Amino acid sequence: MPLTLVTGANGHVGSRIVRKLLGRGRRVRALVRTTSDLRGLQDRGSLLPGLEIAHGDMLDLGSLAAALDNVDRVFHTAAVFDTRLPDESVMLRANVDGTRNLLAALRTHPVERLVHTSSVAAVGYTRDPTIVLDEATWNSDPIDVYTASKTESERLVHAAVATGLPAVVVNPATVLGPGDHKPTPSNAFILLALRKGAPVTFNSGHTYVDADDVAEGHLLAEERGRIGERYVLGGTPRSNDALLADLARRRGGRPPFVHLGHASVEVLGWAVELKAKLTGSKPLFTRAKAHKLIDYYGYFSHAKAAAELGYAPLPLPEVLDRAVDWYRSQGWLPA
Repeated sequence: MPLTLVTGANGHVGSRIVRKLLGRGRRVRALVRTTSDLRGLQDRGSLLPGLEIAHGDMLDLGSLAAALDNVDRVFHTAAVFDTRLPDESVMLRANVDGTRNLLAALRTHPVERLVHTSSVAAVGYTRDPTIVLDEATWNSDPIDVYTASKTESERLVHAAVATGLPAVVVNPATVLGPGDHKPTPSNAFILLALRKGAPVTFNSGHTYVDADDVAEGHLLAEERGRIGERYVLGGTPRSNDALLADLARRRGGRPPFVHLGHASVEVLGWAVELKAKLTGSKPLFTRAKAHKLIDYYGYFSHAKAAAELGYAPLPLPEVLDRAVDWYRSQGWLPA
């Protein structure tokens, strides 16, 4: 039976892919660091039955070569997604150099198929909420280091495809739901709004999708995706105003009552930056980034994935239901 390697297997998306592969009787090797939190790969404190663990690091070519031994298929999900790192170069090294190292290792350890986890961050965003983006678009103005790193790492994969690598790329939207033990910034935002409410809002919008739908999309891309193609794994587009109002109803509170514009974030951003400077900490946001986030929309079509892969994500109310159930199961929200 073929052996499948999942990089970043302990992460939110990686762990859901591992579970789906094992559920289909596949042999799975999980590449994780020796210091990784393995809760996503465990049930009741025990490692998932049949899962093989390989300790390594995307920046260590030797460990990548060892992890690829006898492997036929690879799901490359390993990436750092943390918008508040003191040193953001960590994301560039992990996301770009890590992908570059994997591609180098695959030249001497060829596989039948690589599914690379990119992001809609590499597709791009728009200032016009009436525009829905798809796979034809590339991000030409990354808003932050994470976005830049995901765009560059995906370009590396397409360049490798041009030299013969049998790879397919998937571009998940904002991923919510079960299995996110950190939690990542996406779930953390929803969780904070449910815990404390959101007194302010601003013009923006994103596309939200359940982690298990994204995992299923990866397996569909492996099975049916065309080599060299990219597939948006989207879900439901929702404006910031509408999402926060929905979350307010779920917590029994009031929706945001202050709408921020560019003038107000200039003042607020100045205060946040000053506080960070005085305390020697990293600011929650900067004025420059705040101005970029206002009138910033990520509405994406998954029509190509639906037509070619059979991808069919849950509607947003069910995505949020599952996310809330997960938060409660972790003790993050009252039962």
